Order: sequence, then structure tokens, then C-alpha cells
Amino acid sequence: MSTFNTIKVEYLALKWFLISVCLSEAAASSFISIATTYMSHFLEMSSSEIGLSFFLSLISGIPGAAIGEYIGVMYSPLFSIISCLCVWLATTTAGAFILVGPESRKYIFIMCPLWGICLGWLHPLNTAVFCTIIPKGQETELMGLYIFAWNIISWLPPLLFTILNEAGYPMNWGLCSVGLFYVAALISIFQMGDYEQAVKSANGKHLEPLMSKITNESSMGVIQREGEGTTIKNPVIEMKNLDTSGSRNIVSKSCEW
Repeated sequence: MSTFNTIKVEYLALKWFLISVCLSEAAASSFISIATTYMSHFLEMSSSEIGLSFFLSLISGIPGAAIGEYIGVMYSPLFSIISCLCVWLATTTAGAFILVGPESRKYIFIMCPLWGICLGWLHPLNTAVFCTIIPKGQETELMGLYIFAWNIISWLPPLLFTILNEAGYPMNWGLCSVGLFYVAALISIFQMGDYEQAVKSANGKHLEPLMSKITNESSMGVIQREGEGTTIKNPVIEMKNLDTSGSRNIVSKSCEW
């Protein structure tokens, strides 16, 4: 619980980003199951047509990753994620209104490459942004938390899709409901604040213990000890006390850094 409390209090950008990952990855990971049901039952596509659609999606992930990298370098990785979520929201909503029955199934070969681009675009950038805003030294623990966030509500979009279908709504409305998760993910990302500041905050927290140690050691400038011929050493100041003619004189003082 201490890790959750630390993220909640000290790393607000990381907290909101993990919430965004929960939502966006839940929608993305449910794409295969929802799309398979949609194409086979609603669009009445054959197994070979469904296989071709997924093949196009898989191949399209390659240029999707390149697009995400280009926008991330030109602007910022977080802006690239926002752009991806906007594109995915637009294509999912458009697909729900274009793919309205078996007569429109030919358009699936246009929509699937667009969805494949978004898949290849989103996954690498989510991981890249996460790795830049986590405090150094906690990578192993927090990467486990990231995987947890990735999968924790992956069951929710298919459940919502099934509920709407069983309630009698057209299946394209169930497909449109997936866009709600992208909207919620966008809202969470906008709560993060400035991306560069989040990166600096994560790096600054890593340096604080070291700077505190240096400051504490530097404050040990005056140490009083009794006795003749005593040598006092610490990481910052070395003082040598020698007794000459009954008096104590400081012979040397040196600072070691």
C-alpha cells in the first residue's frame, strides 16, 4: 500500500497516466474479441474474410509504430498518445456508423488497417512514457504495476458490448461504446499536466536522497573532541589537533569531496 500512497501523493502525473493506461489498453486489448464477434455475426463475414481483416490490421501496426515515433520526436511522446487516442476514437465511431450490416462489410478492409495503425501506435508509446515518468530505482516494482494496470479492466469493454447486445440494441452501438474508454483515457491524460515537468519531477525525486546526504555531511563542519593528539575524520572535514606547549592548535583543515 505504501507504493500506491506514494504515487497518489507525490507522483500525480504517474497516477493519472496509469488510469489512462487502464482505460486505453482495456479498449485496445478487447479489439480482437469484439471485432471477431462483430464481423462474424453482424457483418456475416466468412472466416477467410475475417482472417484477411486481422492480417491487414497486423501489417498496419508497423507504419503505426513509425507514425507514433515521428510525432513523439517532433512534439512529445505524450502528445503522440493523445493524437493516437483521438484517431482511434474517430475511427471507432466512424466504423460504428459505416459498418451497419452485411451490405457494408466491404468497408471493413478500410477500417481494419486504420485500427491496426492505432494498435501499433499506442502500445510502444504507453510503455515509453511510463518509463520516463517513474522514479529511478523502482523500475522493477512499478513495471509490475504497469502490467497490472494494463490488464485490470480488460474484461469491461467486452462486458459492456455484450450487455448492450443482449438488451436489444444494434451491435454497431456496442462497437461505438468502446469509444467511451478512449474518451475517459483522454480525460485522464489531460489531468497529468505538463509532460516535461513530470519527467523532471521523477528525476528530481531520485536525486533528493543523494542531495540530502551531501547536505547533512556538509553540515558536520565543527566537531569538538577532548584529548591530546586526537585526529578527527569525517567524509567532509578532517581536523588534526596537536598539543604544543600546553595549548591546542589546529594545524590543518582540509575539505574532501
